[in-house]
Amino acid sequence: MSIEAFVMNYWNGDVHPLPFEDIRAIFDTPDTTWNADNNYLNVRFTDPDDYVDIFCGCDAPSIGSVKGLTIARPIRHDDFLSRLFQLLQLDNVMIFYSDETTPIFHRTSDPSAYPDDLLAELGTPRYAESPDDLLHQT
Repeated sequence: MSIEAFVMNYWNGDVHPLPFEDIRAIFDTPDTTWNADNNYLNVRFTDPDDYVDIFCGCDAPSIGSVKGLTIARPIRHDDFLSRLFQLLQLDNVMIFYSDETTPIFHRTSDPSAYPDDLLAELGTPRYAESPDDLLHQT
């Protein structure tokens, strides 16, 4: 079983979509490709084993926005973590992992913008001040 990371963005208790082009720009490497058949960005870094698949939703390119992301097999690669940290600084973005649901926010985010029941289910938030703070903690 692989680990997944989930990325959400809420304002006033409602999902607040992110611009698809912002997601593409943040994760653009020389080897980033869009898989239209399965609706994901395949983001590759230097080593062939250093890649992630970022599922954006089937209509993300056509409507220009993303309601949430699922990142398959998040990696401990400095460039990936730096890009993920950049994403965390957009709007009010939160990330959590499939096997450790503690929500992670950028230090300037406002968790109160999320539904109370969602935060109660995920746990007490922690705050990232650098890309290293996004490392999977378990």
